[in-house]
Parts: sequence; C-alpha cells; structure tokens
Amino acid sequence: MMSLLLKLADHLIEFMAVVLVSALCIRWFAYKAALRDRAYFNTFAHSVEKILESEPPHGEVKNVEEWLSQLLDSVVEHLPARSLRGERMLFTRKGASQPGPAFRFSEASSVESLSEYSDGQRSVIHATKHQLDSFKSPFPPNFTEITYRVLGEDKHWKEVLGIPVEMLVRVMDILPGTFVVFGIFGTFIGIAAALPQIGALDLERIAESGPVLHSFIDSVSFSMRCSIAGIFCSIFLTVLNALYPIYSPRAEVRRNLERCFELMWHSVHGGKMSIADTKVIELLQKISDQLERQEAGVPARKAG
Repeated sequence: MMSLLLKLADHLIEFMAVVLVSALCIRWFAYKAALRDRAYFNTFAHSVEKILESEPPHGEVKNVEEWLSQLLDSVVEHLPARSLRGERMLFTRKGASQPGPAFRFSEASSVESLSEYSDGQRSVIHATKHQLDSFKSPFPPNFTEITYRVLGEDKHWKEVLGIPVEMLVRVMDILPGTFVVFGIFGTFIGIAAALPQIGALDLERIAESGPVLHSFIDSVSFSMRCSIAGIFCSIFLTVLNALYPIYSPRAEVRRNLERCFELMWHSVHGGKMSIADTKVIELLQKISDQLERQEAGVPARKAG
C-alpha cells in the first residue's frame, strides 16, 4: 500500500498542475458564458422596461396573450444572436428596399429548430410566453419562481461545455481547499517515505551513508514542494474566484429579470396591487383619519 502511495505521490505536483490548468480553462469558458448570458438577458429586461415606460398600457389589459406577443415581437429585434443560424436569420432582409430586421416572432416560430428553441436568440421569448397564466392571474405571482422557470428553459444558462453550471460553480468553490489537501497529502507521504531511511543510517560509517542521506533529503524536499504547490494553487484560485466570480453576473440577471416580470405583471393589471397591500393602505388611511380628527377635536366615530 505504501509503495502505491509513493508512486502516486511522485506525480502529485504534475497532477495538481494538470488540474489547475483544466480548472482555469473550464472557468474561463464559464465566466465568458456568464458575461454573454448577462448581456443577453439584460438586453431583454432593459428592452421590456424601456418599451413599457415609453408606451404603458392604459388601464388593465383585456387580451393578455395578444399584448404579450406584441411586446415580445418588439423586444426580439433588440436581442443579440446566440447561434450561427440565429445570427443569419437576424440579418436576412425581407427585401432589398426594406431595411431592418427580417422577421418577427410570429413569422420565425415556424422555422425554428429544437436547438434554437432552447438556446437560440428567442429562447427567453419562448420561455416568457410559457408564463402567460402567471401574467393573467389577478393575484401577484412569485416573480422569483417565474425567473427561475424562465432561466431553467435556457440551455446556455444551465450548462457550459455540457457541464451543469451550478455543479461547476460548487467545484470551483471547493478547489482551493482541495489543493491545500493535496499539498498536505504530499507532505505526509514525503515524510513517511523519509523517516524509514533515518533508521538505515550507520552512524559509525557516516561517510558511506551519503546515498541514504541524499535520498532522505530528496524525500523531505519533495514534501516541501508539494506543500508549496498546493498553497500556490489554492491562493491563485481563491484570488481569481474573488476578482472574477461566476455567480455575480448570474445573480444580476436574476434580479433584473425578476424586476422586469414584476413590471410586466403590473402593466397587464393597470398597476393593481395585491389584496394584502390594499388592506394595509386602507388601514393606514383609517389611522391617519383618526389622528387628524383627534388633532381637530372631532370625536372618533364608533365602528359599525
């Protein structure tokens, strides 16, 4: 068993180097994907907010499905392309004399592939249309839940290089501590290999024990190198995770989408508040009226 551990320990530093390089490559792809997703979903959220602020519906929307389709038709023109096919469709013209986007959401739906449905340019459009019942509801839905459902239908959001993003983030968080463990493991293996060599020393013939001392020093120096390599990799990844976190762009996207969906719901229902908010406002208004009467010396009316 010890011989096997010694063989593994001989290549421990090389193993840590390979793991570090692999983690950096995957992390680079994940961070770039997070930035692209932030640009895509933030463009959607900001476009919706801009349209609703410039052209707010007058009163409560009667036909929510038609209103939502028209809104999304206007937004899709501003979304960045997320695939080669989506980019080609974006720049296809209706005619040489007609500038501008070549399609609208309703016209492009019939020619989309399954891939474009889940990770193409109109992924968020399809996912938002699936939440039609939530926007129709007269009671405020859970906008956080709607956000997670919409994002959950987007393949780019869920995976990077075929790896689930949530799992990848957790692995990146534990890697710094794992490198420290690797360093400590190599240190103890080196010390365990060096200690038996001390017993082989012949103190009466110390001059002939040169090879044994040389092997002992190599084992100890190897254990120190493992510790240094583990600490270096841990510090490097910790600083990288702090300066360029993967979760920050994703958290920003969730906040913006949640605010966007809340604005859409309020626009559909003419700014209607929830029953609980309405009752709180009514109660505060009654308290305010009673205080005003007391200050004016008017006796408060009996309830009922």
